[in-house]
Amino acid sequence: MLFDNTKIGFDLKSNFELKRSLFLFTVISNKTITKIGSVILRGLISLRWSWITNAQNSITGILTNQIYDQFCAGFTDNLAMKTVNKLFSKNVYSYLHYSVEGGKNDASFDIHCQTVINSIEFASTKKNLPFTVFKPTAIGRTTEYEKLKVSQSIYNRFDKICKKAFEKNIKILIDAEESWIQDSIDNLVEMMMKKYNKEIAIVFNTVQMYRHDRLKYLNELKKLSDKKNKEIILERAREWNKKNKEQRKLIIERQRKSKIQSFWQVNNEHQKS
Repeated sequence: MLFDNTKIGFDLKSNFELKRSLFLFTVISNKTITKIGSVILRGLISLRWSWITNAQNSITGILTNQIYDQFCAGFTDNLAMKTVNKLFSKNVYSYLHYSVEGGKNDASFDIHCQTVINSIEFASTKKNLPFTVFKPTAIGRTTEYEKLKVSQSIYNRFDKICKKAFEKNIKILIDAEESWIQDSIDNLVEMMMKKYNKEIAIVFNTVQMYRHDRLKYLNELKKLSDKKNKEIILERAREWNKKNKEQRKLIIERQRKSKIQSFWQVNNEHQKS
């Protein structure tokens, strides 16, 4: 898409929506307004007085209409489809990204894991949602990822999500996180790739190319992939040869039995004559 041609690039936006976006980004880019506004908003939202409930609802409505809608498609999968369908009318595909992070306990992580699985189920029924995305910190503690070897519970959640994506033929992209926990995430994603990417690519990792070490890591992934592909091809060749030998044995055995049966038939007819 060529964004230097604004008529094409922003064809789905009305003049009013574009002016609203310009106003919003102008306000956000002003550090003083952003700082003061953040303090006021936090103060109003934290108040628990009954008389201010209506004001809080009004603030929530403003934030949803002015800020949230600028960056997100909707609170739910079905609400997001309005934007998804609009983009698809111009042959632009979308993806569902469950961006919650920083859960507090295993119960919340399990809920987030199920939500990602639900989004995969939902995407599998829509031709304009070829893949979905989730953040690893939505299903595990940051302190756990700081360890080189994560807990079994985090592995199980990763596996449940990737298995569902494999079953539904929906590509799953694992979002990148902070650099000091990315190694553990990379290890997990590589495990899922080896397990579920044998036929087609289902599991995808995110490589932050602004990091100085990521090009080296990307090349290592390429070498690992080439090696794994050769192993898969050799294994399939061995399986094919084994299967072919078994089929040849069956054919030879059927031919042998057929010859014996023909011999007895001919012999019986000779005796009768």
